[in-house]
Amino acid sequence: MNRQIKQQQDKQQDKQQDQLHLVAFKLCPYVQRSVITLEEKGIPYQRTDIDLANKPDWFKKLSPTGKVPLLILNSNSQQEVLFESAVICEYLDEITPGSLLQQPPLGRAQDRSWIEFSTFILNHIGKLYNAKDKTEFDQIQAILAEQFSRLDKKIAQQAQALYFNGENFSLVDAAFAPVFRYFEVFEQYVKFSCFKELAALQNWRKLLADRPSVKKAVREDYHQELVKFVIKKESYLAQFFNR
Repeated sequence: MNRQIKQQQDKQQDKQQDQLHLVAFKLCPYVQRSVITLEEKGIPYQRTDIDLANKPDWFKKLSPTGKVPLLILNSNSQQEVLFESAVICEYLDEITPGSLLQQPPLGRAQDRSWIEFSTFILNHIGKLYNAKDKTEFDQIQAILAEQFSRLDKKIAQQAQALYFNGENFSLVDAAFAPVFRYFEVFEQYVKFSCFKELAALQNWRKLLADRPSVKKAVREDYHQELVKFVIKKESYLAQFFNR
């Protein structure tokens, strides 16, 4: 009897995996948000990484923006597509028990605002690894320092807080984990000042890095692939990777 139940559970899991298919790129921070949410909610899924420099035709037909992540939902011979990580993460949150967003309308709106802020920071990180000289690099790092200082003050307001909203992991945490992952790699080559004297932020950052869902969000070769990606930019940061 137990064996039959196990077989039924396995079949059901396989069926669920067929229904959720995440199209990804191995370095994309927005893909990481989606994977973290899938893992946190315990949702079975399939993942396919594509080369954004050589997008397959089937992807071009499915993606209105040509970007990842893309979530393909197959149900009753019908295929639906979701795009944009914030939309994907909220959908995954809504179709499963519990919520990774605050429940009051104001709280949910605040969470969405901070998630948008994480995107603002990611845009500056892109400028950072594309900066062509030290002057530009330092200017962008100064902007990041101001942004991280705002985050540090927000987190420090909560006594003994573990995650962004307190004790429980949220979609805001899922959004910021990929932000900090960049620096886990960069700091092995360059000394950064943008985290200086930000104790609350540093504690939060470490807690996120140790979370299983965050670890599973990238492939084992993430570090090496990110380094190769930045070197191709021939930027100020790239020169430190070549030493």
